Order: sequence, then structure tokens, then C-alpha cells
Amino acid sequence: MVDDVDQAASINGIAIAVRPTLTLGFMTNLRVRQAEPINAASIARIYNYYVLNTVGTFEEEAVSTDVMVRRMAEARAVPLPWLVAELDNAVVGYAYAVRWKVRGGVSSLGGNDCLS
Repeated sequence: MVDDVDQAASINGIAIAVRPTLTLGFMTNLRVRQAEPINAASIARIYNYYVLNTVGTFEEEAVSTDVMVRRMAEARAVPLPWLVAELDNAVVGYAYAVRWKVRGGVSSLGGNDCLS
């Protein structure tokens, strides 16, 4: 049972819960909490490094703050979690769950799931 749940959802039948704030004991200045639209610029900055310097995102161009706000809203509407990690009150990372979306880098590919 999870106390103080801010958001709960189910992903492929697996229940998940998001606490309003999680402070990790071994890094006392690191907090994990629900992302807010005001965090979108920091999230976009982190994400765009990987868009512009790696192939792992399958994005074709940098993502704007407005696009990040929209993506966050889409996740919350399902509802699915979107979290940020803060170190000394600065966003240093994020995590989220979304439904599969086709991006330009994979638009011609099909997909399948294998269950055992």
C-alpha cells in the first residue's frame, strides 16, 4: 500500500503510484517529484542534448518548451507519471511513461510485442 499518493495509474496491468515528493536518503539534496509545466524548459534542455548529439531519441530536431508542456499534459490525461529529479532545487533529470508514438526516425517501421 502506498501512502500520500499524488497520482496512480496502470501500465499494461501493472499498478504504479507516484508520491508527491520522494527524498532519497543517500543523496539528501536529491528529490524526485511530480513534474509541473514550469519544469518543461529544464526538461527540454536536458532532452535536446540527446536529440542533437545522439541517435537514441529518434527525434529529428530539438523540442521546444511548448512541445514538452503538451507532452506532459498528454501523459497526465491518461494518467501516466511524469517526474523530475531535483538536486539543490535544480532539475537534473526526469522520467516519464507515455503511450507509443510514431516519430520520424521510425515512421516507416512496424512494431510487435512478444509475450512469454
